Amino acid sequence: MKKNIIVLGCGLVGGPMAADLSKDDSFNVTIADINNEVLQKFSLENDIKTIQADLSNTETVTKI
Repeated sequence: MKKNIIVLGCGLVGGPMAADLSKDDSFNVTIADINNEVLQKFSLENDIKTIQADLSNTETVTKI
């Protein structure tokens, strides 16, 4: 059974971390960020689902 992982932010740390995790077949990886262009790039290059969201809002982070 695959484990679900969500990475908050796809900057210098979150992006590479999500890309590395997506290479492991035991994980379903989702990445959340406010920048839709960056999210599209990651979803095209990796098997990663994306969520466009403002992570500075605590209610949004809790919901995700």
